[in-house]
Amino acid sequence: MSDKPPVTKEPRRPDSVLVQEEDIRTISPDEYQHKKDDIKSRFSRTEVNFIVSIVCASLGLSSVGVFIYVPSISTIISDLNTTASLTNATMSCYRLVQAFSPTLWGSLSELWGRRPAYMAVIAISAVACVGLALTPTIWCFFIFRMFHAFGSTSIHPIGCGVIGEVSIPSERAGYIAIYSASQRTFSLIGPVLGGVIGERLSWRWDFWILLIIGAVLLIFITLFMPETLRHLMIEGKNPTIFQWIQRKRQQKLDQPKVHEKSREAYSENTGKSRFLQFPDLSQPFRYLAHLDLLLIIILHGINSAINDCFMITLQDQLHAGYGLSQQQIGFTFFGQSTGCIIGGIVTGPVLNGFFRRVAKRYNPNNACDTLRQDRVPIDFPIHHARLFPVTLTLILSIMITVLNGWAFHYHVHLAIAIAIQFCAGFCFSFVIAATNTLLLDLCPGKGASAIAALNLLKCSLR
Repeated sequence: MSDKPPVTKEPRRPDSVLVQEEDIRTISPDEYQHKKDDIKSRFSRTEVNFIVSIVCASLGLSSVGVFIYVPSISTIISDLNTTASLTNATMSCYRLVQAFSPTLWGSLSELWGRRPAYMAVIAISAVACVGLALTPTIWCFFIFRMFHAFGSTSIHPIGCGVIGEVSIPSERAGYIAIYSASQRTFSLIGPVLGGVIGERLSWRWDFWILLIIGAVLLIFITLFMPETLRHLMIEGKNPTIFQWIQRKRQQKLDQPKVHEKSREAYSENTGKSRFLQFPDLSQPFRYLAHLDLLLIIILHGINSAINDCFMITLQDQLHAGYGLSQQQIGFTFFGQSTGCIIGGIVTGPVLNGFFRRVAKRYNPNNACDTLRQDRVPIDFPIHHARLFPVTLTLILSIMITVLNGWAFHYHVHLAIAIAIQFCAGFCFSFVIAATNTLLLDLCPGKGASAIAALNLLKCSLR
């Protein structure tokens, strides 16, 4: 008999977001259970890995585009005949749109479906890149930069929603860790790539490169990425081209139409196309009214704000304290980037392993059943399962922040300063992965709106 103390089950809360079943709307419970099992069988491990690879690659358009033109600011000032203050203000405008755009697109993706929302935001970003590459004045640059932010900043929350739907809780942390590490890595690669392109070609080529990335992503998502939103999958909505062709072949062969009843019921209930309906924009704000979600979001926001301080101060400190050139400073960002990558590799197995331990204590007689469920039970100690492993990382991140200030104050060896950046990237990626995973666990089917709420508060702390 195990001597480990049992994990206390969390009490059922009537207002908990875990009990929201808004995505189960048109079919009976028995039929839903049958179709839910059918949906699970559609996504094999290979298919899940493929979908996660697409959403991780999509971050290249949004995360690289944030800072890609920063190394070429002086050239932009000269070419557009403007001032440094106006050019730097484009970053502030970008952050402003970033705070509110995911609120719209996150809600739209839960109404239209993930595929149409993904295609829309990537298309908007690509069109904006054309305008940025051809802009003749700083004011046009302002307009197209905000237009670019309107599309690209919503890629991340939609991707989180996709991962939350294709993964089960016992494996979700691994995918989110890779996804979060990809975002941080692309953010750090952006300035390095922009510096090389600006030096060899022109700052305008920064945006032509982003246009090419966006076009490739749009083709891949249009052709290969299936719809992942649960109730739309049941109804057979938003098929890929290959799924549509297969369905037509089945209709010609007079095979049974598995989704016919649910589609008819959905049409009777809504009365009009979901693309003509207005999304519920209050959903992300309502999540902030839940104390547990609010505390998780604050933890994530503070962690991200500290990380931003590391990035903002690094360039000036390395230039003033070590006399590094712009290109050399760009390469030092790979220290934190490497920490994020290794953090993503390590964080997933650690969080998934601890989740399995908690599941065995929660249901010692049938732990496998808990691990196979696509949603955590209402009384499962999910907060403990996700946040307990973060405790040590939070303590380390505080120590690393103090060490970072000490290193630059006393001008220690450059290798030590870069090692501190590496450790910071590792710890920050750990906390970000854990909090993102917990939000997706608590908001099944509404992951994009939950991440949009997190994004809103995070931007307010910057």
